[in-house]
Amino acid sequence: MEREEKDADKGNIPPLAVSHAAELRAQLVELLKQGLAFNNPLIESAFLSIPREHFLPSELTLEKVYSDDAIVVKYTDDGMPSSSSSQPYLMADMLEVLQLAPGMKVLEIGAGVGYNAAIMAYIVGTQGQVISVELDAELAKNTYRKLQDLGEPYSKIKVINADGAEGFEEDAPYDRVIVTVQQWEISPAWVSQLKVGGLLLVPISISRHVWGGLIPCFRKDADGILRAVASSAGGFMPMRGSMLHPLSRRLEPNSELVSTSLPLDPLLPLNLRVNGGKIYVTREATLDKYSPLLGNNKYPQKANGYLQRELLNPAGENWGNNRQKWALLEDEQRTAIGMAQGFNILLAAAHENRICSLLVGSEFSAQEPRNPNERNGIRFDWRGMVVIMPSEDEQALDLAIIINADAVMGWRIGMSDFASNQALLLVEQVWDLWLGMGCPQSSDYRPIAFPADSNPSAPGFIVHRQYFDLLLPFGESGAEF
Repeated sequence: MEREEKDADKGNIPPLAVSHAAELRAQLVELLKQGLAFNNPLIESAFLSIPREHFLPSELTLEKVYSDDAIVVKYTDDGMPSSSSSQPYLMADMLEVLQLAPGMKVLEIGAGVGYNAAIMAYIVGTQGQVISVELDAELAKNTYRKLQDLGEPYSKIKVINADGAEGFEEDAPYDRVIVTVQQWEISPAWVSQLKVGGLLLVPISISRHVWGGLIPCFRKDADGILRAVASSAGGFMPMRGSMLHPLSRRLEPNSELVSTSLPLDPLLPLNLRVNGGKIYVTREATLDKYSPLLGNNKYPQKANGYLQRELLNPAGENWGNNRQKWALLEDEQRTAIGMAQGFNILLAAAHENRICSLLVGSEFSAQEPRNPNERNGIRFDWRGMVVIMPSEDEQALDLAIIINADAVMGWRIGMSDFASNQALLLVEQVWDLWLGMGCPQSSDYRPIAFPADSNPSAPGFIVHRQYFDLLLPFGESGAEF
């Protein structure tokens, strides 16, 4: 059923459309409850009360509006998504761990369409305050207008058109800071504007070569260290402005790639793309001494088969890449997916700059709607991760390809007399560590963020950044968090 257009004179949605929207809204809430999305009754009530369709384009059907899907609302000139309304389940999950309560003051980085800000305003109430910072001037203006149209407490939300990296000092300090864009760094402004004991929730990419990552909720302690009290996994639209995510930066024309000091810097970043059964490499940097190995006719060769340990859950079922709605999965399926995410996060933390994305290509018809991932008649979809290492004699590049978390395949670019695949060995080492830690899920990790010029407080993998390094602890025995 198509959404009814607003009456131009009255500015109201017809009663039948209102009734249908309320029915679908209730169905969505029931779906989220099946996935255990709600513990705080205020969050459930907010999802029941606030019309998501008010914030989304009018051409969308109500059925689409009230699906448990992220909905893109704006694209860049080259067809890449730049703003969206987040998946409701992920929104609810993040708001639960943020522990919002009436009367709190909240800073949101990335207003988007304003739906998340409205949910938070419902929870903190008229005695609280939500300040949302949005870089896109047009989006900020439209979002502010839509919030005003809903009346209090939503009309009290401040929508600031500014670079979110700077936070908003005028209304600091805040009880909570929530970042709703994919981030590479933790901004010092967010930390300084957060109260001691306050919570900062931010989606952090562990590797700049793989989209998405860990979503920790940090508590700011009196010593200025951020210690996670909860975690989940997921991905968002990229941070823009002065703290633009490196994965986005390298998609910009004529931009310089972010440099690293690791030995593989001349090689990375690159994407491995699969089409018609062949794996080939799209170079995005000069490969220096490795470039002769990546000529047009030198496709990777199968090397050493599979890693002998398949990534299986305790029930012996294959993890795969389940595309069902999260809320409809069985508990065992959620656990298995969480374990796959947990292993991938540990692998990225251990070897951040040796990882890239695997994109699978398929031909598409020119008559089909445009997709930002379409290039030269091929549509590319993300299918997994690839770990890259030079062979022992540095005459070839060894690849460990992780597809859908089913198994790890060994491949090689170039020729080498050494039989062992170095990338497979690296993955196996991390696999053994992950097993020794008790097979943590993404939600089990409790990272620590500390100023980059200081020392970590516990053993673990350190993900280096400009402002705050991220420590993923594994304990003295490798079995603690």
